[in-house]
Amino acid sequence: MTDLDSYKQQLREFYSSRTTCDHEKGILHPLEANILLESS
Repeated sequence: MTDLDSYKQQLREFYSSRTTCDHEKGILHPLEANILLESS
């Protein structure tokens, strides 16, 4: 696993473990994180 792969995995875990308040209407952090990770 490269450093970039490790970093991407850490980001996925961070955004996947967010509290439910982060998933309220209008909060897009997980969606934005996935778009960012998939585009790199």
